[in-house]
Order: sequence, then C-alpha cells, then structure tokens
Amino acid sequence: MTRIILFPGLGADPRMFLRQHGAIPGLETPAWIEHVPRESLREYAARFARTLDVREPVVLGGVSMGGMVALEMARIVPTRCVILIGSARHPRATSRLLRLSERASRLLPSIVLDKGRALAPVFLGRGGGLGRAERRLLVSMARELPVDLLRWAARAVLEWPGCEDALAPGVKVHHIHGDHDWVFPVGRVRPDRVVPGGIHVLNMSHPAAVNGFVMEALRGCAVTG
Repeated sequence: MTRIILFPGLGADPRMFLRQHGAIPGLETPAWIEHVPRESLREYAARFARTLDVREPVVLGGVSMGGMVALEMARIVPTRCVILIGSARHPRATSRLLRLSERASRLLPSIVLDKGRALAPVFLGRGGGLGRAERRLLVSMARELPVDLLRWAARAVLEWPGCEDALAPGVKVHHIHGDHDWVFPVGRVRPDRVVPGGIHVLNMSHPAAVNGFVMEALRGCAVTG
C-alpha cells in the first residue's frame, strides 16, 4: 500500500484530519517538528523529511501551509504525487489582510499573540460550514501549539519563494479548494476542483468532497507512478 502523508495547516495539528482517517487507507498525519529560528520553509521541510524515513515513493500533501511543506519535500524525497487542500503554490496567493496582519504581528509581544489564539476558529472557520465541535477543536489546536512556532511559520510562509515550477518528472500536483477560502482566495489559485461553499479548513467543512478527491488522486498516482 502506498503511504500517503498529509500535513496540517498553520495553527493546527494532526487532529484536523479526524474525518480523513478511516476513509483514506494508508494515511499518515505527522505532527509538526520543532522549528529552528530564522530557518526558511524550505530548510524546515528538508529537516522534517529526514524524520519520515521515506525509502519508496509516497504521496505527499497537506492543508494550507502543510501543502507548501509537501511541495518542498517533493523536491527531495521519492514522490508519486502531491495533493493540495486549500493551499497554494506561491505566497502571493495569500489575502492582503493576512499579509498585513503578519507584518503587524512582528511588533507584538508573544503574550498578546497567545491571548489572540482563541480567535483562530473565527478566522479559519470564516465562511461557515463548521459545527460547534469542529470550532472547539480549532481553538484547542491553536492554543496548544507554541506561539514561537506560529510566529515563525507565518513569516516563513510569506517569505517562501514558492513552487510554481515543475517537480520531478511524473510528479503531478492535485489541488482542491473552497470557493469561500479567504486565506487563499480562489481567484488567486488554480485548483483542479473547486468546492462550492468550501472554506479554508476544507477537509473539516467538506470531508466527503476532500476524501473523494484524495482517493481519485491516489488512483491516478497508482496508474502513473
């Protein structure tokens, strides 16, 4: 069975994939590793890849920042294909509001950012589609991740050079996106499939659509890989 490794988004952890486990055979959802101050997203992804023990071709993917990490890993580990879920291949797809917010946050002390993490579901779940349990989970995940990691990751994403060029020969990128995604507005990306009413945490708001898309991508990878 081909390993499929999905990475969570910024401010989240593997619990965001609760609706994918059981529906996607061979799924692995590793937790974020500790970052090194001032390292780039590319450096972080390379260091992360070494912890996964990838010897045979795998399927990589992720939500939001997790998809960006997957793209970077696909440069250096044997990869069948990459699956982007509410993600982007370049930081310029990020909404202007978030870019401005990240720059402003650099001036704020960590204690202020720590208190503000409770607002995570307001932003990540913006656009509807999440129940009370999912919103509580978003709050829990955001509160448990170290503020230093969140601060570093937000900056690393916006300073990332992107990955719009081709990956290794035969490695296709499959991209599913919600039309209500305000972090990466759908007009700024080129997804293969757009989910009506889909928000940024698409795998939580529309798990059936995401699970079906992932399974289709896996079948394609099996044919071409």
